[in-house]
Amino acid sequence: RVEEDLRNLSIEFKKKYPEVLDATERALTTLKTMREMYVADKMRKSGQQKEDVKIPQSSDILAPYILACNYADANPKLLLLALNGIQMLISFEMIPPSDVKNLLRVFGIQAASGKPELQLKILQMLLHLANLLSANEDLVDYLTESTIRGFLSLTLSMCDDKNSVSVSTTALATIRQIISIIMDPLSTSVSVSITVVNKKSSSNNRTTTSSSPLSYSREVKDGFVKSATSFTRDLTLFIRGNDGEWCRGVQISQNSAFDLLDYIMTSWSNVFLMIPSFQSLVKESIFLALKPGLRDLQEDFANLVMKEGVTSAASLTSRVVRLARTFMINFSSNGFLEEIDTIVTLMVHNLRSDFDFNPGNSSYSPRSPRNSNGSFSDGEKEKEPQSPATAMMGVIGSL
Repeated sequence: RVEEDLRNLSIEFKKKYPEVLDATERALTTLKTMREMYVADKMRKSGQQKEDVKIPQSSDILAPYILACNYADANPKLLLLALNGIQMLISFEMIPPSDVKNLLRVFGIQAASGKPELQLKILQMLLHLANLLSANEDLVDYLTESTIRGFLSLTLSMCDDKNSVSVSTTALATIRQIISIIMDPLSTSVSVSITVVNKKSSSNNRTTTSSSPLSYSREVKDGFVKSATSFTRDLTLFIRGNDGEWCRGVQISQNSAFDLLDYIMTSWSNVFLMIPSFQSLVKESIFLALKPGLRDLQEDFANLVMKEGVTSAASLTSRVVRLARTFMINFSSNGFLEEIDTIVTLMVHNLRSDFDFNPGNSSYSPRSPRNSNGSFSDGEKEKEPQSPATAMMGVIGSL
């Protein structure tokens, strides 16, 4: 199947891209050698050992597909052919892990084309690659901070695709799954530590140990910690409308950033509570990003209504309130009492009603005084306009 795909690739690319043809010929020669090695290895094994024989890996097999994907202006049908070939090699585990960075580079070229069919294919392969590296103790060392940043930056770049809802939705789902790959081992380590401590305290003569399905090295876990904290810190920049520092050159909408941050804090609250670098992140980045959003909630709501309408304003407001709710639910512990007190104070402060909102002309004005009998002054409408506080209470109630 691989040989047939390589020959099809050479036929399609040979006229306009002769270097792809040359690389394909080298790949076919290498493939023949790999096949002979695989058969010979099988012949030397017996019984169950035969099933353990793996297909050899080679950069030469990947090379023509990489060359084909270097061309941003190539025919989309040809590029999809090349991407399908890469996906096949990933499925057969024929790509050396050292080539992952090269793959991320050409994926970035094609993702920037804005063609949904190519972007969706790339998102599929990104998740497959990340899972492949994380599921094998021999490969997880290649899941370095730099590689994780490549995965997340590339996926983030497709999160707010204005040309395709399916691309942006798939990208957000892919990011959540990639985040799980690096956060789950950290959560497992925290849970195991707590279990061991509890067992030791209940019995001086008996201790219980446990481990995750894969035993990651300290270096790998440290890389996961650094990647997760750096990515989360970038999300706090995104929710304030700033560019990321770790994922450089990437910017996503505030709504998407709020959703991702809320997801991470909700799903792995034990990591934020137990690992010192995450504890500092809560105080120094997450809280400091949330505080001005709550402090200026009414003013921001009013300004956004006039710029983009009630629906857009309510959407962002609901996310600010939801993140505050997540903070209060998951971090009501001794270490965060000062932050919780500030959040509660700001939430109560936002229940005031200082302005009236007139949806008809998208304007805000001071509340009109009533007569002593409670009726409106002359010229006032019988129905009082809805205030920003009332509108936001409706949003809060729907959470």
